[in-house]
Amino acid sequence: MNFLITGTGNGLGKALARSLAEDGHAVFGISRRGSPEIALTNYQHFYCDIVNQGEVEAVAAQIHDHIDVLINNAGIPGHGRQIHELNNSEVQHLLNVNLFGCINTCRAFLDHINLGNYKRIINISSRFGSISFNQRPEIAPLRMPYSYRIAKAAMNMFSVCLGNELKEQGITVNVIHPGQFIGGCGRFEPREDPTFIARRIIEFALDEDTRSFTKLTEIGKEVFDW
Repeated sequence: MNFLITGTGNGLGKALARSLAEDGHAVFGISRRGSPEIALTNYQHFYCDIVNQGEVEAVAAQIHDHIDVLINNAGIPGHGRQIHELNNSEVQHLLNVNLFGCINTCRAFLDHINLGNYKRIINISSRFGSISFNQRPEIAPLRMPYSYRIAKAAMNMFSVCLGNELKEQGITVNVIHPGQFIGGCGRFEPREDPTFIARRIIEFALDEDTRSFTKLTEIGKEVFDW
């Protein structure tokens, strides 16, 4: 299969790209800095800032093959954990990367996905983008950054809208909370190696049985209410 993954410069994106390429899949990776340094002919890397719509469209124009699975992994954490620490520029920055970057990539590569046989989009979100999860008694006191939660909630809504639109074209949109991993944003639970999380996501992506109406899912654990 042909995979397109954003944020492959490090962390989970790097682990996903390496694992998929080693499995023999064709992988196109995007990051604004760094490269996973995968010395395999079935991996191609593109330097691109997904916030910049023109740059994303330029990469799309360079890829002449279909895309079976798009994994929108690129994202950044926030800082302000209380209202007096929060500033509008931080919220805008998180929205630019975590929401608009995802929108830019989905829009630019929609034709590539339609040309494929598998037709799947997987957006890497967070349980902290779930309003109901943030209201749980054990979670509400945790000071996770406002901007991160706001941006991931927006990404979740975009995913639902996109899933509603594209289902008639046979394109599945899934939303995943990847769990806590080394180098990730979560700091409240023990963290897994990114490669372990990557393997779990790949198994999910290749499993036809996981195709369903768009839901926020932690693989093998829980489906979160929005």
